[in-house]
Amino acid sequence: MTSSSGPDRQAWLERLEEAAALPPGHLRREALQQEVQQRGGWAAAHWQTLVSEQAALRAALEDAEPPAGLQSRLRAIPGQHRRSQPLGRRSLLWGGAAAVMLLAVGAHVRISPADDPERVVREVALLALNDHLDTHEQDVLTTDARALQRDLQSHIPFPLDLPDIGPAMQAVGGRRCTLGSHVVAFTAWRGPGGRLTLLQLRRGDFGLPADMPARIVPMDGPAARGRPLDVFFFGRGDVVWVVVADDPGDLRSVRQAVSRS
Repeated sequence: MTSSSGPDRQAWLERLEEAAALPPGHLRREALQQEVQQRGGWAAAHWQTLVSEQAALRAALEDAEPPAGLQSRLRAIPGQHRRSQPLGRRSLLWGGAAAVMLLAVGAHVRISPADDPERVVREVALLALNDHLDTHEQDVLTTDARALQRDLQSHIPFPLDLPDIGPAMQAVGGRRCTLGSHVVAFTAWRGPGGRLTLLQLRRGDFGLPADMPARIVPMDGPAARGRPLDVFFFGRGDVVWVVVADDPGDLRSVRQAVSRS
């Protein structure tokens, strides 16, 4: 949880400014927007101001003719993600303007979350945590894991693979969902200690590190709504599974089952 003042708050505000400059549906923007909704109050008001500024800027640039040679000049600018000083709001707004102009002249712009692997892992963890904490209607309801995989497959545009997460975990159902703008397979389970969520996603969709080992990402504070919940990542090839459990003992049980498989 960021403090109400000081460097932590400033760093979070800078992340908001960067996220507001991203297009709707972008993973980083979606993650920060959910965090804003949880904080409410001043955070929601500040976010709305940033979004309105970006919308006004894009509207003003919609019919603008880019100056001659802008595309080649922008491409020549070195990468900024390792800058030692954070950009202020004015710089971010003009950065957004430059991106809009590049799009207007047909250049291909891709903001890669792989530039900061730890940040994207954290953001995926936050989205997975929110999915676990919220109540959802399932596309498939069954306590048979094989039937769940078979019936949910028709809703998912990639091969669905439900890993062995241990005999103590019983299937409940599943659905198609999205994290950011990418389709993810959501399956709900019940363990001895409560609810458990297993998400299957494609590593390449989110820019997750190719060499990322199985790992725990601790989540607390407002993101976990005051509860000490951890997020467990493990994968194989381009497939990544993300697990969130109400009970730490259930999560340990899943980790042990995964390590044996």
